[in-house]
This record gives sequence, C-alpha cells and structure tokens, in this order.
Amino acid sequence: MRGFVRSIAVCVLAAISTGALAGEGYTVATTTLYSAPDPGYPPIETVPAGARVFVEGCTDGYAWCDVVAGEDRGWLPGNIIQYEYNGGPAFVAGIGAAIGIPIVTFSIADYWGRYYRGRPFWAQHDRWFARPFAHRPPPVYRGPVRDYVHGPVHELNGHPFAHAPVGRPIETHREPPRVEPRREAEHREERH
Repeated sequence: MRGFVRSIAVCVLAAISTGALAGEGYTVATTTLYSAPDPGYPPIETVPAGARVFVEGCTDGYAWCDVVAGEDRGWLPGNIIQYEYNGGPAFVAGIGAAIGIPIVTFSIADYWGRYYRGRPFWAQHDRWFARPFAHRPPPVYRGPVRDYVHGPVHELNGHPFAHAPVGRPIETHREPPRVEPRREAEHREERH
C-alpha cells in the first residue's frame, strides 16, 4: 500500500512541476490576442512586449498558442512567446514538447461558449461559427524582438506579429532584482 501511495505522490508532483514549467511565458513583441487561432477572427486585446502569458496549449507545430493574458483568454502566435529555459530565452516552438506544453485542437463553438459570451462579437456568433476555418498562419512581424529577461535586442525577422489597439494593458514581465555576487575578499572576516 505504501508503494502505491508513493507512486501516486510522485505522479502528482511530476504533473504539478511539468505544468508549472509549461505555464508561464512572456511575449517578445507587441501583438494581438485573438479569439481564434486565425487573424481573421475578432481581436480581444493588444498584448504588449514583455507581457506574462500562461500557455494552456498550442496547435500542432506551435504556430498558435491558447493563452491567458491578464484577465483574458485567447490565441497568440507561438513564435512570439518565449520561456526562460536552461538559463536562456527559448521560443515555444523549440521547447514546447520538452516543457510539457500540450498540443490542442480548436472548436470555435466550445471555446467561444466558454470564454466569450457577453463580448460584443458574441452577438454574431452564428455568422462566425458558420465561417469555414482557414487555419491561416499568424501575421509576420518584421522588426526587432527583445529578450525581456536578458535585455539584448535580437533581430528575428519572420516572427509573427499583429497589432490592433484593443483592450486594456497587461502586466509586463518583470525581471527579479539582480544580485551581484560578492568577491572572495568581501566574504572573509579579518580576525584580530
């Protein structure tokens, strides 16, 4: 019986740690949070560069990710989301499987029914539900992308980007205060 309880505890801890690792990323450029993994659907809000996002899952290939950004839920281009991984920044597409981000599918009726009732575009949900889903790739961002954890600017052309001035601001990623290591001489106490 103890062995069974231990194995259950190990599984629960593994699931919790994988979920925590997979959960929080941040955006590297200002982008639009969409109501579907397609830029042809209504925008929810603008997500600024450096915003914390909690990734719930991504489409196959990590092109689009279902995220919680601030108080809103929606879809962001996967190539604009980074994580701190092995001591440096890494894009979702490169590490998603390793950190346990699940691959998800999108059902507009289910998703919108859960998260968008009461939104202005919900009044036209029948029109949106009847629309053929195109599986279009995210828009392309052609400018600098900042690494908001480490500071330097990286020129990463070809990363998705879209900008629509909607919604309210989202909390941006804040780096913890930097603590400089002491030099060896400062650690020694002189004894007399």
